[in-house]
Amino acid sequence: PYAYRLAQQALEGVREGRPDTSFSMVLVRLTDLPPGLTFADKARISAEAGLLFRQTVRVLDSVGELDPQTFLLVLPNTDANGVAAVLGRLERRLANAAVYYGDGRSYALRYRCCQQTIAKD
Repeated sequence: PYAYRLAQQALEGVREGRPDTSFSMVLVRLTDLPPGLTFADKARISAEAGLLFRQTVRVLDSVGELDPQTFLLVLPNTDANGVAAVLGRLERRLANAAVYYGDGRSYALRYRCCQQTIAKD
């Protein structure tokens, strides 16, 4: 996926000592999915969640889907404070977000995330 390639390029920049090369990665995993979801239901939830993530990050950031429940956000030239700002926007945006799938059922988006910032020393 594109986000993975971007992360690889940024990591190479850090290793090679290119100036102003730093980036943060955030893994976001949807949690508490309803039991008995069909493949189509999971695909719909994943697509809607990915769209919300893309609408929340900056234009230069990248969002990639690693699997139907896990997304990788790549945030170029972003330190821990910048990541906190992005995660704050994400939290506010998803606080009351629900995804509708199959026969009008809905899933209130719940997620966990972890982050890593990599910078040139």
